[in-house]
Amino acid sequence: MLKNLKIKTKFLMAIAILGVISLAGLLFVTQRFSAANESYSNFLHNESTAATFVPRGAAGMWTATTWLSRALAQDPQSAAFKDLSERFGKEITGARARLAQVPGLVPSRQAATDELLAGADKLKAIGDDLLKAHVAGDEAKVTSLSGDLDKAIVELSPKFGASNGAMADLIKNGGDQLSAEVSSTIKFTIVGMLIGIAVAIVLALTIAQKGITAPMARLRERMASLAAGDARAAIDGLDRKDEIGQMAEAVEVFRHNALERTRLEQEADDNRSLSEKERIEREAAKAREAADVKFAVDNLAQALSQLSDGNVSYRIEKPFTAALDGVRGDFNASAAKLQGALEQVAENARSIEAGSAEIKSAADDLAKRTEQQAASVEETAAAL
Repeated sequence: MLKNLKIKTKFLMAIAILGVISLAGLLFVTQRFSAANESYSNFLHNESTAATFVPRGAAGMWTATTWLSRALAQDPQSAAFKDLSERFGKEITGARARLAQVPGLVPSRQAATDELLAGADKLKAIGDDLLKAHVAGDEAKVTSLSGDLDKAIVELSPKFGASNGAMADLIKNGGDQLSAEVSSTIKFTIVGMLIGIAVAIVLALTIAQKGITAPMARLRERMASLAAGDARAAIDGLDRKDEIGQMAEAVEVFRHNALERTRLEQEADDNRSLSEKERIEREAAKAREAADVKFAVDNLAQALSQLSDGNVSYRIEKPFTAALDGVRGDFNASAAKLQGALEQVAENARSIEAGSAEIKSAADDLAKRTEQQAASVEETAAAL
């Protein structure tokens, strides 16, 4: 298939392969970092929010017991008693509502939260009974219930402490996991893109070697053998549709001329009856023709050698004879097209290299911001 494509098309194929691999890498990076960003957002919304509800619930519980103690010190018929009693009910209800939201945000804390809710309900029940006993003036019952309240507080306090510690550990572990995921994403993305670029380069070199340099080297060798007088072997590449095929067709003209010269020489041998003058003139013409052909073949061989060595700016400046000068023009035109294609490839390769550097810079920047956010979450957990 490569032999039927123009040299410019072959280079564009290599560039397209590299571009597709780079685009795929960019899309993969975007997808992975979007997933990491979503995970981080969920982490902040769930674990971090839940971590604030537990200590706020505990603070509400202890504030409610404070309002209860102050209410018991007031006259049951006073406005202060009524106000403090209402504050006790509102505060403990609000604390319970905050605790009840924790399992919805962090399902793994369901069992521990249920214990805290049960303790809150127990405190509220004891508090309500204390207020009723105080209103009734039953001091014995107030004393008994006060002991029950102190016992319930002692039982509930370490549970709040354990829950706060567990939430802090959960936040720390979540932050560490997010950092590990981002680091893994960066590492695998860079490795994957490097592998993809390496594969693209190998494919580009394969296309260049099989589609350009190898057939050009074979054509150069055939030109050298043709210049040495071997006109029997066929010219390789006549079936190609690219610029190398055009060069092969030009070399075939030289081969045909060499065969024709051999035929003429054979005819000369068969026509010994011709006059010496005619023979000398014919041989001189043949010698001039042979010299012209050899001059053209040598120049084309040198030009192909320069192209094979990578000098695509080389041109054949010295004109050939009128019959052969068209071949020189075809070679120079094909070399000019090849040079233009290579310059375009170099420019595209520099653009792709710059894009890869920008992707790596963006990935490093996002990694730093993620590590900073993880550190901020850890500081929040430590404060809790």
